[in-house]
Order: sequence, then C-alpha cells, then structure tokens
Amino acid sequence: MIRDAVDKSIFPIETNDRILYIESMDKINKSEVYDASFNVKNHLDAKLKGRDLTLPVKATLVLKEKATGKIIDRAKVTLLDQPIMTNRGTFLYGGNDYHMVNQLRLKPGIYTRIKDNGEVESFFNLSKGGTAGLAMWLDPESSKLKFKIGGQNPSLYAVMKALDVSDAELKNKWGQELFDVNKMQPEKLSGEISKIYESLYRSKAEPGLDTDTQKSEIKKFFENTGLSEDTTKITLGQAFDKITPEALLRTSDKLIKVSKQESEPDERDSLVFKNIMAVEDLLGARVSAKSREIQNKIKNNLNSKDSIRDIYTKEFLNKPLRSFLTQSSLSTSSDQTNPIAMANALTRTTLLGEGGISSLDIVTTGMRAVSNSHMGALDPSQTPESKRIGVNLNLAKAVEVS
Repeated sequence: MIRDAVDKSIFPIETNDRILYIESMDKINKSEVYDASFNVKNHLDAKLKGRDLTLPVKATLVLKEKATGKIIDRAKVTLLDQPIMTNRGTFLYGGNDYHMVNQLRLKPGIYTRIKDNGEVESFFNLSKGGTAGLAMWLDPESSKLKFKIGGQNPSLYAVMKALDVSDAELKNKWGQELFDVNKMQPEKLSGEISKIYESLYRSKAEPGLDTDTQKSEIKKFFENTGLSEDTTKITLGQAFDKITPEALLRTSDKLIKVSKQESEPDERDSLVFKNIMAVEDLLGARVSAKSREIQNKIKNNLNSKDSIRDIYTKEFLNKPLRSFLTQSSLSTSSDQTNPIAMANALTRTTLLGEGGISSLDIVTTGMRAVSNSHMGALDPSQTPESKRIGVNLNLAKAVEVS
C-alpha cells in the first residue's frame, strides 16, 4: 500500500520546466521481509542499539526537461525505508516497539440521518474535495432546504440553480408546496450564488466575478468531488462517483421522505458503510495525506538543481511514516512483557484518530451502539468502561481484514 501511494500520490512531480518521475521501482524480496520479521537476534540488536527495523525500497528516478524531452539526470536511489512488522505484530523505531491500532473509517457516500436534536440531515463524506464540509438539511420551522458549506447555510434552491437544474425537476422531487417555499427571486438568487461560490472556495475565491463565472466555478468544484458508487447505490438507489445534480436531487428527495417518516434513515454506523483500515492501509493513507507537503518540498529543488541525489532524499517519505508510527493517536508504545496484552493489541480497533473521528466530543450514541452488522466481526463486550465505550473495540476471533 505504501508503494502504491507513493506511485500514485507523490510522483510524477512537475514544475513549469521540469518533471521528476519514477522509471522503475524494485520489489522487496519476500525472504528479506520474512527474515526481518522473524529474526529475533536482529530485533534484539535493533533494541539495544536504538535502530529502526526497515528495508530499503529502491527506485530509478528520471529528471527531464518538459519542453525538449531532454533527460537531465537518471539515478537509482533509496525511495524510502519501509517499516517491517515483527512476528510480535510491532514496529521497531529507535529501539522501541510500537503497536498500530486498526481503524474503522466511514466509506465515502451520502448518508441521511436523524440527529439527536431531531433534525434530519444528509451528510456528504467525500473521498476528495471534502475540505468544505458539506451537508443538506431541512429547517423544520421554515421548511427551507439548506446546503451546509462549512459554517455557511445557503439555500439548496440556489445550489441547484447554479448547477442548471430546472424548476420543473425541483417541483417533481420536492412537491409544489415545498418548492414555493424555497423558490428565490432572480435578484436574490444571484447574491446567494455568490455566497455559495465564496463558501466553497474561501480564501481562493476571486472577487468581482459575474454570476455565470461563479456558476461555472461551482460546477468545477462538484466535478472534482469523490463518492463511492457502492454506498450511493445503497443509500440513494443509484451509483454516483461524484456529486452531480441528480445525486443532489435524489438526496433532497430522501431527506424530505425521511422527515415525513415515509422512508428510513441510513444506518450509517453499520459495517456495510465502514472500511477496516489495517496498518498497511493506514500507512498508505498517511503518504497520500502528506502528498502535497512532500511534493512542495521536492519542487523547491527541482528547477535549481540538476542532480537527482541533490533534489531527492529518502527522508521526504521516511519522516511522515516515522512520525505516524511513533507519535500518532493510533500508535501505542509496547513493553512486550504481557503475552495476552500483545495478542489483544493485534485486534484492537477504534473509530478515532487521523482520518477517522477527530474527537470524542462528536461521537454520537449511535456510533457507540451495537449493530447487527457487528456479528462475527467485532467483539461487543470487550470495550473500555470510559468515554471510549463502544468507540474502542476488538476484532472477533479469526477475522481477516482483506
């Protein structure tokens, strides 16, 4: 997963004049991995000398001029030092053992739920383009349909008009009465579209754009979002890989039906809608999450230096991996003295942490509850008697994460 993330998220790296790309990447020999994982003498040596247990990943990088195609340099370098799991399920860094906790992450999709305060909301969990924090909700007092963008709540009608959805389509999904309540006059509509554009692009929003240009930029934003076709097929009855006008229409239709108790909300906390992220998935996700930061560091050298060894160092990738394995909330130091605790650590699972839920304060009662989907997958009884009850669980015996 780390190799795939590096190949897809980091490279190629381009500036206006140059491009740096991976020509080939060596595979780590399986016998080397096995030996590193099971050689207890090496583990002891690493612990005594404060070393890391890793294997180098070699790759051939090529630096090329974009205009002429001229190759400036080609070099075989150590791309990163890949962490190796010991036969005890730990990672050795600086001579210390670290366990990684498995994580349950909500799949990308659109989920309609009834909040604790009784409001009905459709939440957009995006695989990309999700920095704005999107949700759709129905104000029970005014019957106005709103589209939450970060801290702003513009009219859903204005969002749909920005995407060129006709009034006839909206009447068909919303009904005449709800449509009449939400319809906006043209002079007010243009101001609301400006509000939507500014909320989506925030500091990147350009001042003084006309309404048509703002509508075009709003369309681009939604074009660059990502959803799971599998989950939207279940929740909306049709597969969508991004936010489209039809996806928004279907979401509003479901929102209205749930508020009228004509349809059931989605069981968002079911394992059907969760990915179990094992350590290899988490490390790959860490590289992807840090991709822009890593690329910017490499770009600083790309135009000013001609030697790949001066441009690239393995620490660009080693540093985020090391900090994740030793300092993140999903990592725990292990003294390796209690065999039962060691075995238990291998199956530990949480909803919290980087890429998951950021704080215990936003964990709902539903998230803590036992679901029918947990049967045979999660142990409902092995959970702490604290604020983390139902949040930290363990995988059931013989469960395999594929």
